[in-house]
Amino acid sequence: MTILRYHIAFGRVENPARVLLMQPAALPQGGPLLSPSLAFFASDSPALRLNSAGWMSFPAEVMATLRTHAALKDYCRRRIEKKASIFDRPLQDFLTSYLDVVEAEVRDHAADLPGGASWDEALYSTADWFFSAFLPLPNAHLELTEEEGKETGAKRFIHFDALFWTGTSLIAVTLKRLSMQTSRQRHEQARFAAMRPDITFVTIPMEKNRTRLQSYLPSVCDRFWHGLRYPLGPYRPEAFCGREI
Repeated sequence: MTILRYHIAFGRVENPARVLLMQPAALPQGGPLLSPSLAFFASDSPALRLNSAGWMSFPAEVMATLRTHAALKDYCRRRIEKKASIFDRPLQDFLTSYLDVVEAEVRDHAADLPGGASWDEALYSTADWFFSAFLPLPNAHLELTEEEGKETGAKRFIHFDALFWTGTSLIAVTLKRLSMQTSRQRHEQARFAAMRPDITFVTIPMEKNRTRLQSYLPSVCDRFWHGLRYPLGPYRPEAFCGREI
């Protein structure tokens, strides 16, 4: 089976090519690597989740204040939401709605998930499954191969509002906006979609972001913990980084 490799600059970036230059020289070809603004991984890599190491930092002074699940969750949410520009309201709404759906999914299935009702009752709480949700890569710039760049006319990168890596598929999300895509942008995405059957392309209408998001992203939102035995929080032990448990 052919191993595909994905190079993505994401977040509040203006020059994705410059972001990709931040790749460490010692990084093996294909990664994996996850930082606050770039992701390198291959098609045989584990899913990117909220508890994946690297996409957000925990300074010592911050860690000292995050003593409860609620505090950790809120910090995680803020770090995700800040990766969208304050001027990009549709993307901000999408990220907030997605995290709301994640919380609701855990809450609705709490009786079936391992863990106690609180940290005092068990090694981990059922609420900790929140951090097992798939990590959104907002404002994502996916690097193209030379052939893809020529075929699509997109040159080096193609842009999506968000990307998710589930461990089996790359989900590319485009949000419909009041300002429509140009004909060139539509052409680029259509040509790229025809070349990449490994990627699932999803377009979400603006008015449906909050109320029916789950119906557009079932493979991302529904029972995202499938195949996992335990939840891991954002303080993921290094021994468990880079693999599912």
